[in-house]
Amino acid sequence: MRKSIKTKDGNTIVYHHHKKSDDTVLLLHGLGVDSSFWKPTKELFHKLGVSTIAIDLRGHGGSSRPKQLDMYELPKFAEDIDAILDKENIKKTNIIAHSFGGALAAIYHHTYPKKVNSIVFINADYKLPLIVRASVKTGILDKMLKRKGYSTEHHVLKNCVHQISAYTKDKKSVHSLLKSIKIPTLMIRSKRDELIPARHMKFMIKMMHGKLVNIPGHHDIIHEKPKLAHTAMIDFLLLQDITFANLPKASVLLLAALAVGISTTPNMLSTIAQGFSFQQGVTGAAVTSATQIISVGSGLSIYHTVLAGILLAGFYLSYKD
Repeated sequence: MRKSIKTKDGNTIVYHHHKKSDDTVLLLHGLGVDSSFWKPTKELFHKLGVSTIAIDLRGHGGSSRPKQLDMYELPKFAEDIDAILDKENIKKTNIIAHSFGGALAAIYHHTYPKKVNSIVFINADYKLPLIVRASVKTGILDKMLKRKGYSTEHHVLKNCVHQISAYTKDKKSVHSLLKSIKIPTLMIRSKRDELIPARHMKFMIKMMHGKLVNIPGHHDIIHEKPKLAHTAMIDFLLLQDITFANLPKASVLLLAALAVGISTTPNMLSTIAQGFSFQQGVTGAAVTSATQIISVGSGLSIYHTVLAGILLAGFYLSYKD
């Protein structure tokens, strides 16, 4: 559902809220695009029974596009996000953020730490990449965005670039901000990202003591390799107590195979099965509960090896489909 809020500084911020459950994932897009960027991700989460909020960041999409430079100070983006969550009465959320949205996710957590449960960064950076600065200055980014159907105006890109540079100029402050993120974090990095240097993403996730997942593809991995990107997201979010009402069969089989692989007796299978409810959904809590009751043995029996192999084969075939 398309909604909007009026900010304290007089701007209108548009967002799309699809209520499916009490679990909400906040989606933050990158520079120059808008909430439509998340279409495949929203469709997937809605099928899985998870609520989403996708924001048109100020200056983007249907939101206001003020001319003044100070309207694009990064903390104001965080204020917009918080105003939306307050309006929807969401006390805590999980954030998935791409590129520039990753910087905003970090700033939002720094400002409102109790309102964020976890963050998935996708090809994000803690400072402005030189290639982005150059592409905005030369107008190349404007042309690229128009070809993809986005209508972001040049002054928005220019003002955002200026404010990103100003905010990240003090390295010590930026490093302190990253270190302050103690919640679960995941960085999904494209191996062939043409905008964000690999060392930046690795450094960023190291500062947060998070997890790094490398997958093939370029900067726009959500559309280029959606299955790989979404699988990484779901695997991570399963551990954050999010309930997926209709988890894909492939993921269920993979989880079962892993459980069988580390169990030591066939009787454990019935115990694990009790921790999962295929009717009601699979939760991160269930995964944790199942793991806690499994003790790792000295080796796998032939029974376990064969059964785990069958389940993994089923996972491959389901995933392939």
